[in-house]
Amino acid sequence: TATLSPTASETPVPLALLAVATPALVRIDFQDANNGWGIAANGHGYVLRTVDGGSSWLDATPPGAGNLGFSAVLTVLNSNHAWVLVPGTDFFSGMLYRTGNGGTNWNSSTAPFGGGFIQFTDESHGFALSDRGVSAGSEAVELFQTADGGATWSSVFHDDPGQAGASDSRSE
Repeated sequence: TATLSPTASETPVPLALLAVATPALVRIDFQDANNGWGIAANGHGYVLRTVDGGSSWLDATPPGAGNLGFSAVLTVLNSNHAWVLVPGTDFFSGMLYRTGNGGTNWNSSTAPFGGGFIQFTDESHGFALSDRGVSAGSEAVELFQTADGGATWSSVFHDDPGQAGASDSRSE
């Protein structure tokens, strides 16, 4: 019987990235049969890339990212553009790392949230829905948006059942 093997990747292998032999993947996002991103929890954690369908993984961890693992949020637009959110100790803020060249170089900025669901519609525009805490059986949430790739964020909606008028939308 014939077995399928990945075809040659259209994305060149970033020469600056070193291989990681046995990553313990906790997050994974593939853009096609060959190109994917992941978060590994072994050691201090890694941000990883593959260009060969997962046969090998390359260390694309942002410098200074600290401990990565189960709490890190990975958001991928394509094989070149990815974002990694590392929550702060309070989990209400974090450090957001972003790359536009497949993980060879990263930019970082503080984020007014430490977790949640992050989605980018293109290289610049994105949204983050973040948990803002629980009280009296209700969960507060806040919606943020960015127009500069995640360098800055604006709160566009929050809902906190414990505060009057908190579910009123506001634009900035």
